[in-house]
Amino acid sequence: MNAVLTLQSEGPLIPMTVFSLPIETFILGRSSKCDLKVNHVTISRRHSEITVTPRATTVRDLGSRNGTFIDDKRIQAGEVQAGQYVRFGSVTFLLTSVNARDDDPDSELETTNLPGPGLPLTNSLLALSRAQRRVLDLILQGLRERKVAAQLNLSATTIHNHTQAIYRALGVHSRSELLVKLLAEKQKAGSVNE
Repeated sequence: MNAVLTLQSEGPLIPMTVFSLPIETFILGRSSKCDLKVNHVTISRRHSEITVTPRATTVRDLGSRNGTFIDDKRIQAGEVQAGQYVRFGSVTFLLTSVNARDDDPDSELETTNLPGPGLPLTNSLLALSRAQRRVLDLILQGLRERKVAAQLNLSATTIHNHTQAIYRALGVHSRSELLVKLLAEKQKAGSVNE
């Protein structure tokens, strides 16, 4: 598999940011001299070092004030896998692996587990990350954010950030707007298929 690692921001603290991570070492921080610049008050000027090799991706904290975390566990250094969350200060990123070739049968594009049975496969739903789709599926089942957090074994803050990112991606501002939009899309897709 010819995979390309990406670091994609999750949550409302910064605009959607995606960094491509080829095999190399990067410095992430607020400074314009950093390889990966993230402008947020909780990010140190030189916050963390990310090293990508053919065998592993490691993250090392560079003595930052607000810490570096892998899946909500503070670390000095640690290995991170695709699908795990890395938080620098208060800013959360998801490490993803995307195949360089679209025709690769091992493609990371996941069309299963899309939210809600019978929902149309729209571009807005495809734009959601796998984690966001899991959260959306539970929201559509009527669960509150704390219950979603408990079921997915994640922090309430992480679930709140996912929910806000879902709202932004779908162009809504509340749970009721979300339901109305998805029902309208389902109805529209049903009338097109008739």
